[in-house]
Amino acid sequence: MAQSAPSPYAAHGGHTLVELLMVLMIVAIAAAIVLPGADPVVPSALDVAVGEVAQALRFAQSDAIRTGSYRVVRIDVTDNSVRVFALDMAATPPVEDTAHPLSHPVDKKKYEFDFAQGAATAGVTVTSSVFTFADGSSASQLGFGADGSPVNVLGPNPQGLVGTGLVQLAYGAFQRTVSVDAATGRVTLSS
Repeated sequence: MAQSAPSPYAAHGGHTLVELLMVLMIVAIAAAIVLPGADPVVPSALDVAVGEVAQALRFAQSDAIRTGSYRVVRIDVTDNSVRVFALDMAATPPVEDTAHPLSHPVDKKKYEFDFAQGAATAGVTVTSSVFTFADGSSASQLGFGADGSPVNVLGPNPQGLVGTGLVQLAYGAFQRTVSVDAATGRVTLSS
């Protein structure tokens, strides 16, 4: 059997430590240049908060349809929180029914969420919450009627939502918006 000529790499069993360190140093320098602009934690905290607001609005609408009773979502810019509650319709005008608080569908606790207290949403702020109604009034809260339509039920007469209701949240320079359609109550998320 004929023997082939020895390969110039045959005596070389691998890479030297110096060669490996040089490659590692080049990769580290490239990563240091590229990654400082990418901060995945900031948008994820904001996305969690936006998801909480959207979930609260969707829950209130579906629970209003299921029960045939008004449900309200209060988005408090001052307290940086969101809360879903039923109304005491015996009061004039109707007020929050504190005797029968609504429960969150997952943890079964009172349906309220404080963005400052949530580990996944710390640092997120509610910058605005504006819902404008047919009578020209506006509020930071939104109710849903038995048919799922978005209304203001805390005044003397229920008024339908006009235009698109908007909730804006921010984390530093990042912002996200939750929109509620006046005709259908559909909740959408945008950057």
